[in-house]
Amino acid sequence: TFKGIDGQEFPLIPQVEQKSQFNLPYQLILDGLEKTVFASANDETRPVLAGVLLWQKDEVLKLVATDSYRLAERTITLPEKSAVEIKIIVPSRTVLELQRILSKKQEEVAITIGENQVKFVVGNVTVISRLIEGNFPPYEKIIPATFTAHITIDRDEMILAVKRTSLFAQTGTHNLYLELG
Repeated sequence: TFKGIDGQEFPLIPQVEQKSQFNLPYQLILDGLEKTVFASANDETRPVLAGVLLWQKDEVLKLVATDSYRLAERTITLPEKSAVEIKIIVPSRTVLELQRILSKKQEEVAITIGENQVKFVVGNVTVISRLIEGNFPPYEKIIPATFTAHITIDRDEMILAVKRTSLFAQTGTHNLYLELG
């Protein structure tokens, strides 16, 4: 005898009315999510910052996250041009769950965007999430168009230097100051 719940008592899986749909190789979307979700806000006081912006325009998909201190942007070139521009904010929890699934499944991802929902299909796994309502801040305005200086640093050397100095950073702020001379 197995104890269980009648299948009729489970909620129905919501249907996502398709506004836009595209497929991506799992490596592209996983890389984009990993390189942006860390910058999203952890608290829910400003909901639009507690998610990742997916901005699809022409043949480009941008993934953007910010907590108003950090900003992360990843640009992915899509295989075909999109007919409509889409701007949606996917909750960070959904992104983290999708990352976990993609690291195990390693299959193409079908993304369907609806009115207030998004659906990710990876093999036989479907993730449906409500979208965060609101307007993502105009992050492009804070990225400088020109720079006064350009330097090249060895990546591994820079990582080691940041790790060493972060031991002395104040707890809570983790501010590091770079002096270039």
